[in-house]
Amino acid sequence: MPLINESVLENYCMEYFRAIGYQTAFGPDMLPGADHPLRTDERQPFLPGNIRSALHRLNPTLPESVLEDAYERLTSLQEPSLIARNETLHHYLTNGISIPH
Repeated sequence: MPLINESVLENYCMEYFRAIGYQTAFGPDMLPGADHPLRTDERQPFLPGNIRSALHRLNPTLPESVLEDAYERLTSLQEPSLIARNETLHHYLTNGISIPH
């Protein structure tokens, strides 16, 4: 039985996502200093441009200030643990974020 490690799993997942139409990228190519960085900080766990683009695409009639508030809520989670942050983010992504305007 072949050994499955992180690299094998990552390569399999990247191939799968490319096969179903997603664009993929090598992690270091997204970091500051790369030709076309997608992150502003190497510790950043998300792609700011992608989040902003999705917020606009999914909520085309909302004012920019509301979309910026939603972006800040999504990217500035303050829960005490990684698990709690993931649960909150999942809740926001599946149920939406209530932003008064």
